[in-house]
Amino acid sequence: MTDVAAFLFSPALQDKSQRRYTGIRKFDDIYFVATLMMPPRTRLETLVEGFDRDTAAGRELIGQLMATDPHSFQEGIVPVLRSCSSSAGIQYMAGLLASGDHLFEALCDPALTLDEAIMLARTALKVEPKADVNVAKCLADQAHEGVSAAAATRLMEVLDTVSDGNRIMSSLLRLMRLTDKQVRSKAVLMIGRATRSVQWVRARFEDPDPRTRASAVEALWGCEGIDVRLLLRTAARDPHHRVSANALFGLYRMGETRAIPDLLEMASNSAPMFRTAAAWAMGEAGDRRFTEVLRGLMCDTAPGVRKRAFTSLGKVRSAVAKSRTGVQWRVSMRNLPPVAGARQLAVEVGPFDRGPLPKLVATQFIVSENGKVIHDYQVEERPTPEIVSLSYVFPRSSSAGSAWAKGALKSLQWKRQNDLWRTIYYQDTEEAATSKKAEFPAYSNNDKAVTAGLEKPPQKAECGSFWNVLRDSVRNGQYRGARRLIVYCPNDPGDPDDAEEIVSSTLAAQAAVHIVAHRPNPALKDLARQSRGSFHAVNEGDDLGSTMEETYQVMLARFCITYQSLIGIAESLQVFASNASGWGEKTLIS
Repeated sequence: MTDVAAFLFSPALQDKSQRRYTGIRKFDDIYFVATLMMPPRTRLETLVEGFDRDTAAGRELIGQLMATDPHSFQEGIVPVLRSCSSSAGIQYMAGLLASGDHLFEALCDPALTLDEAIMLARTALKVEPKADVNVAKCLADQAHEGVSAAAATRLMEVLDTVSDGNRIMSSLLRLMRLTDKQVRSKAVLMIGRATRSVQWVRARFEDPDPRTRASAVEALWGCEGIDVRLLLRTAARDPHHRVSANALFGLYRMGETRAIPDLLEMASNSAPMFRTAAAWAMGEAGDRRFTEVLRGLMCDTAPGVRKRAFTSLGKVRSAVAKSRTGVQWRVSMRNLPPVAGARQLAVEVGPFDRGPLPKLVATQFIVSENGKVIHDYQVEERPTPEIVSLSYVFPRSSSAGSAWAKGALKSLQWKRQNDLWRTIYYQDTEEAATSKKAEFPAYSNNDKAVTAGLEKPPQKAECGSFWNVLRDSVRNGQYRGARRLIVYCPNDPGDPDDAEEIVSSTLAAQAAVHIVAHRPNPALKDLARQSRGSFHAVNEGDDLGSTMEETYQVMLARFCITYQSLIGIAESLQVFASNASGWGEKTLIS
């Protein structure tokens, strides 16, 4: 700052009560004259920096500078945005620019970076709500003359960031008719995002310019619906690499797992531009399963492919590291009976507390067998019943304070408010079980009642034998919604005489039976399979509490993953799930 500016901004001079000691009578006039004596690029900067000291004078002086020396005013915008601390002064300056066509001229200044131009436009919108509309109209009016292609493209980027496309639709439609391909394609992108019209985007696929077709495809990113999927699948077969890659990335974002092997196939295309486009899409996906492919492309014969692969690999690593900083989830899963030779998994992903369940799409799951990633798989999200009536069936001996009871108690943190629970006990000691029909407790959605049932088993005389209790439990009780049973069987109960009747009663009640057992009893396995439940064999040293928690979560599993195994027998099976907010993984050892 010059000596004159330092003097004018001194505390004594700024304090109006002290001005009589300075000998200056016409302070504002001298202040303005003094600023004209400063170097041109510091005049506006000085006025804006001092705006908070005397707002009324600042308004007048900044307005005078704009009226008397617009060139100096224009030259001062960049240093103001980069160095001034007065947000009120900057806002007033932006408001003056937005009052006419000056904002358009300022945004065209190549000295402004894109981020600075966006900041200026946003500030102007706070003062003049139609600032974006005016800039778009100026661009459409002057696009044929006097505006460079670089400035026009940058203005489109600014408008795309700060404005709702519907507000400037009339100008965008005019810009779409220009001969400049870059401006046209940007206009198509903004119109497509604003209208979200599949029919309008489909019409753009007839455009001979691949840049325009690619922008039309990009406009569908984030949209949902079968018609969107079908259109993106069509675009994925476009002969131009950019259009095809945009479509595959859009399908990936929607959770279309078929996009994964298609991107891998594109990465091996004989044309370098297709390999480059595949590397770009993999980087945007930020998916760790593409890491090895990108490493291979970094050794490609084409320099462009190597450069893009290097950049994309960095994006993938950053995305993976970022996901690990999010919330860690519990992943629970069980093997389901195979269908037509394909393996199936029931998978649930949720927090370790009562937090909300994460929203996941199919491409956010990674399935691996023996450390080898499965690229071709499907994920079906199944709706869970609105209400579940759950019966825990536990052995009477040593139930109070046992590991399985504690696991059930811990599962209460995920119990939904309207779900009904109860605990039924059977006699598993050598003492004879009661021959009379057992009285089963009622279902309850009250946590205290549920806790009491888990912590205080009934008397031995009130407990029947295992198979009798299991059969009667599906026939007994006033329930609502879907019926589920979680059964713990530490000893082999043998084969029941009425196995078919037990299965029939279970199927008639539409009750799914999930069994945790130490021995692979054939009758129990068959019951779990036919009732569409699950059978989980545990060892003596396993954590029964965690097993009970996972069994409860799998019982309400939202996801079913289907895939063709790459190997005959998998020693380990891993499922990894992640999104922008968290991650979780689970490994099953055979």
